[in-house]
Amino acid sequence: MEIKFKRTHRRFPYVEFKDCYGSDCSIQLSSILELDCLWIGINDAEPKIMARDANELGLVHLLNDGPERLNGWVNYPVPKEVHFTTRMHLRRDQIEALLPILQHFVETGMFPSEKEVKTSRPSDEGQNRNSKEEIKRDIDFLSEIQGRLAAYNSDVTQGEYVDQMIKDWLSELKKLIKGKRKNK
Repeated sequence: MEIKFKRTHRRFPYVEFKDCYGSDCSIQLSSILELDCLWIGINDAEPKIMARDANELGLVHLLNDGPERLNGWVNYPVPKEVHFTTRMHLRRDQIEALLPILQHFVETGMFPSEKEVKTSRPSDEGQNRNSKEEIKRDIDFLSEIQGRLAAYNSDVTQGEYVDQMIKDWLSELKKLIKGKRKNK
């Protein structure tokens, strides 16, 4: 499977790939900073209707020409203003709970029983953001953003303001980590 690494117009990383039906799919880092989330799924719903159902509903203009015109799926146009939710928005703890199921399938080709895979129930309140590892990861993330801002916004006053704000956050987070290390 070909996986293409890209960035959104807002510079968030994502990957594009095709599923076994050839549909365009993606995994994208979410812009929600309070929770670590990924968007995962197909990019476009591509609504379809069975040809025989389209015929019964009087939508003959959707049908293909030829002897097989009442077989298979045909595209079902919807107004561009209509939105379909096609991707899951998952927190890290939710993804972690799904990994054993996915790993079992990768290793065996079978769907696991509940006994074979113990999954943790995701917290309704999101993940705990107070661990040393979480704070260190936040520092790394903010450092990466600071580097991106320096590269992409060096001539923009707004970018300089945001850059200073991130430097202040980094300083505060580093103090938190040092404080946690002293308390342990």
